[in-house]
Amino acid sequence: GYAPAVADDFIEYNPGPVYDRILMNPPFESMEDVTHVLHAYDLLKSGGRIVAIMSEGPFFRSDRKATDFREWLEGKGASEQLPSGTFKASGTNVASRLVVINKP
Repeated sequence: GYAPAVADDFIEYNPGPVYDRILMNPPFESMEDVTHVLHAYDLLKSGGRIVAIMSEGPFFRSDRKATDFREWLEGKGASEQLPSGTFKASGTNVASRLVVINKP
């Protein structure tokens, strides 16, 4: 029941708002998770929802990208820090967070 892959570069993919739900685990490196979540929001229909696993970086860093993202997220969604070691079995121990965003 899942849609097939439609592109090989998510950031370049831009069909407009076409999705009701987006589940994602974007790359964490260089705060790319922020870039991916913002792009996913543009692909979301009104009334849609994004559920993403993100790094903790955007939620404590003080650089412009992180602070802008936190301000943008306010009122659109919620986030919850995942327990330490959540992904340890998969070979990573990176602090991560579950983010849920609803598009009005």
